[in-house]
Amino acid sequence: MTSTTGVSIVYCEDYDKEKVISAIDQIFQHFGGIQSIIKKGTRVLLKPNFIKESTPEECAVTHPIIIEVIAKKILEMGATPIIGDSPAFGSVSKIARRIGIDHFAKEHGIEIIELNMPRRIKTTCGVKSFSLTVSGKALDVDTIINLPKLKAHVQLLYTAAVKNMYGCVSGKRKAWRHLQSHDDLSWYTEMLLANYQAVKPTFTIVDAVMAMEKHGPTGGTPRQVSLILGGIDCIAIDRILAEVLCVSPSQVPLLKAAKLHNIGEQNMTNIEIFGKSLSTVKISDFILPKLMPIGFNIFKIMKSLTKHLWMKGFSKTILFLLTSNFLLPMYAFSEADRLKNFPSQVAHHDIVHIPTGEKVQFSDLTRFFDCASVLYVGETHANKAAHQVQLKVLQAYYEKFGSNIAIGMEMFTRPYQPFLDQWVAGEIDEEKFLEDTRWDKEWGYDYSLYKDIFDFVREKKIPIIALNAPKELVKMLHNKGLKNLSEEEKKNCRKLIQPISFIESI
Repeated sequence: MTSTTGVSIVYCEDYDKEKVISAIDQIFQHFGGIQSIIKKGTRVLLKPNFIKESTPEECAVTHPIIIEVIAKKILEMGATPIIGDSPAFGSVSKIARRIGIDHFAKEHGIEIIELNMPRRIKTTCGVKSFSLTVSGKALDVDTIINLPKLKAHVQLLYTAAVKNMYGCVSGKRKAWRHLQSHDDLSWYTEMLLANYQAVKPTFTIVDAVMAMEKHGPTGGTPRQVSLILGGIDCIAIDRILAEVLCVSPSQVPLLKAAKLHNIGEQNMTNIEIFGKSLSTVKISDFILPKLMPIGFNIFKIMKSLTKHLWMKGFSKTILFLLTSNFLLPMYAFSEADRLKNFPSQVAHHDIVHIPTGEKVQFSDLTRFFDCASVLYVGETHANKAAHQVQLKVLQAYYEKFGSNIAIGMEMFTRPYQPFLDQWVAGEIDEEKFLEDTRWDKEWGYDYSLYKDIFDFVREKKIPIIALNAPKELVKMLHNKGLKNLSEEEKKNCRKLIQPISFIESI
């Protein structure tokens, strides 16, 4: 095998399969051929970036063609490829299905696995010791081929070789470590390096044919780079990517930490470049994000967990139009942190991305729709402008997803669901709808504020879900508490909360 600190840089214009095969063949040849990396009879984990369910065109996940080409080469070597990750949101099986790799895997008898079954291990970053949990499934294979996606990252500047191995940490333990960091970026990057030391891959191939810029690791803008990179030392690969992106390594938190603890190779004189020369592949205008704090507060953890569980359990997109009474109190404790980048001056109709303080156009928001299975749109109840925004978001969501959405409204309790269904079906008129749902008594706000939304969902046959619990149930639980209810009362509770047909159909 060639130098362990070498990095191969190969031009690949697009994801045409023959071009990808040619590029990956060149990369393996630079390191003595695939036979020097993969041995017959071994179990090989292909570790892509499966951060969340999205299309390949969004550039949030490793492209399926890259995975397919390498998996077939492993099969040809007489080894057993396994595709696995632990997504930040959702499940591996749903992501595989979304990008179409599931059909290929089934055809070739390749297992697609969730990297769960966490196992606690001792590992180090330099002289610092860490006790971390890592997927036992990742630890038990013979070989790991790391398949990261080159993306901007709002906390680490960009993500590639080293960071992708963090996907071997099971489930929401990844998010929990953000909370553990207490906004200490040094601790967090050292932890990532310790994790990398524990599950160091045998070989890494970076999908940079199409990358993500401006924002990341999700919600950024696709950017053509037309490169595939490969090597053994993930630090050396990330160092070369800093050169490609025209970034000083001192600006890259992971590279700074790796240099401090003498992990991997960053000295350019010691990194042998194969394939394209660096001078021909540098990108001077790749847009990297403004860095944000590394820490998560408990509310962000809860939000992340809720989103993760929802995406694991449901495949259809559901749009919830909820009021600020739910969201604002939840985040009140962290308001100072959330607003520290907020611009000092805003004008009417400005849209502000709160984490960065940047003003964006409404058209820019639509790229986030694929990133969310639950979208909260807050309101001030008596503010007409708030409801106009809700309608605009709903119209954009409908244009993108069609009938595969629903609206959840706290204005209605579960017993009124049949009347909402009748309204959407066109079976009752407006007067009858308001009478049956007891709008004035149950909600009380001027119906004209909401009328355009109700008319639109009726026209487009978009289901409305009554979200609130019946008042008698709320009162009973308030007075007695769940533990003090009799068996008969618990039985009545289940009757009062009827199942939601839209969710049942998913």
